[in-house]
Amino acid sequence: PHELLALHGSIAARGDPPFHLHVAAGNEAHAVVGGHLFKATVSTLNEICLARFDSVRLGRVLNPASGLKELAIERGPTDAG
Repeated sequence: PHELLALHGSIAARGDPPFHLHVAAGNEAHAVVGGHLFKATVSTLNEICLARFDSVRLGRVLNPASGLKELAIERGPTDAG
């Protein structure tokens, strides 16, 4: 088992993937591990605060130099409804 120490990233209504989360977790030996979070099970409790930003639109754009789909942030209304 691990204890959740930090969690951040983005959740998109119609993203591919819909979640892009980074996590830091501590184990019983007091060592910290981290990376992308793809799947997890909560055994007791997690207190997580989510914020919705209607004035920005998140997307991903392929960067030809890196070959990665990087986060793109645009100002303006969203159609999240």
